[in-house]
Amino acid sequence: MAKELKTLVKDTAIYGLSSIVGRFLNYLLVPLHTTKIIAESGGYGVVSNVYAYTALLMALLTFGMETTFFRFSNKEGEDERKVYGTTLWMVGGVSLLFALLCFVFNAPISAFMGYADHPEYIACMTTIVAIDAVQSIMFAHLRQQGRAVKFVTLKMSFIITNIALNLFIFLVAPILHASHPEWMAWYDPQYNVGYIFFVNLICTSLITLGLIPELKGYAYGLDLRLCRRMLRYALPILVLSIAGILNQVADKKATISAADLAELKEVFSVFLFDILGLQAQQGGDNSGREEAFGKVVDMLLEQRAIAKANKDWATSDKIRNELAALGFEIKDT
Repeated sequence: MAKELKTLVKDTAIYGLSSIVGRFLNYLLVPLHTTKIIAESGGYGVVSNVYAYTALLMALLTFGMETTFFRFSNKEGEDERKVYGTTLWMVGGVSLLFALLCFVFNAPISAFMGYADHPEYIACMTTIVAIDAVQSIMFAHLRQQGRAVKFVTLKMSFIITNIALNLFIFLVAPILHASHPEWMAWYDPQYNVGYIFFVNLICTSLITLGLIPELKGYAYGLDLRLCRRMLRYALPILVLSIAGILNQVADKKATISAADLAELKEVFSVFLFDILGLQAQQGGDNSGREEAFGKVVDMLLEQRAIAKANKDWATSDKIRNELAALGFEIKDT
C-alpha cells in the first residue's frame, strides 16, 4: 500500500510539474510574437482567433473518450487492450474523417472564417487538431500504464522544439535573411503568422514519431459492443465539455466574436435539443424543454453517482465542476 501511494504521489508530481512548466514556457512566446509581429497588421489577432476554435474542436473530436478510456480500462472484467484499441479506432476514425473533410472543403471554410487569402492557416490548424485528438488517447494510454517518464519527455520535447523554432523564425532568420539572402530563399519576413502555424504542425508531427509504438493499439481491433457502451458513458461528458467551453467563452476567457459565440450556442442547442431528441414545445411554453433539461441533469448526476461508486474520482469531479460552472450547486452527503 505504501509503495502504491508513493508511486501515485511521484507520478502526480511529475504530471503536474510538467504541465505547469509547459504552460510557463509557452507563455514566453507571447511577448516574442507580440513584439515581432507588427500590431497594425493584426497578425497576432489572427493566431488567437484561429486557435480559439481548437478547444471546441478537440472536445468534439475526442467526444469524452479520454475520461471514458480511463474508466473502462480500470474497470474489472474489461480487456484493457480491447478498450485501448476501440478508443483509438473511434477517435482516430472521427479525426481522419474530420481532416479529410476539412482538406476537401478548405477553401470555403477559410473564406467563411475570413481567411480566403490564407487557406493554409486553416489547413494547418485543422490538421494539428486532428493529430492532437489521436495523440490525446495515446498520451492517456501512457498515463494509464504509469509511463510518466515517456509522457513528460514527449510533452517537454514538443514545448522545447516549438520554442526553439519560434526563436529561430523570429530572431535568427531575419538576421540571416539580411546578411545571407542566398541561404534564406524560402524565408519571407512578412509571413510571420503563417510560420507560427507551420512550426506548430512540424512539432506536432515530430511528437507523433515518438508515439509510433502506441499505434499498436490499432492491432487490438474495434469491439462494436464495447464501442456502444463507451459511447453511452461518454455522451454526458461530451455535453458537459461543450457547455463548459461555451461558458468560458461567454465569460470572455477566450477570444471569439459575439457572432461566433451566438453560432456556437445555436449549434449546441441543435445538438442538445434536436440531435438528442430534446424538443421544446411550440407556442412559447418551455415547460417541455425544462423537463427534458432536468432529465439530462439527472442523467449526469446518475453518471456521477456511478463514478463515485467505482472510485472514479476524475469523472466524478469533472461532472461536479462542469455542473457548477453552469450554475448547479452539488453537495456531497
